[in-house]
Amino acid sequence: MDDRLDMALTFGQSLLPRLTAEVLFWPNMVALVPSSLTVTVRVSLTWLCGHHLLMM
Repeated sequence: MDDRLDMALTFGQSLLPRLTAEVLFWPNMVALVPSSLTVTVRVSLTWLCGHHLLMM
């Protein structure tokens, strides 16, 4: 089995010293939430977890 990789798309900025990376673009993330939920603050990962919409 071959352990080589030609290309990968990733989230985050951690990089092993032996790898080379180039940023293709900096996207904005969008959260889709149920219409029954009133959102009054900026949505964050902590907010999503607190409302049981994302579990890490």
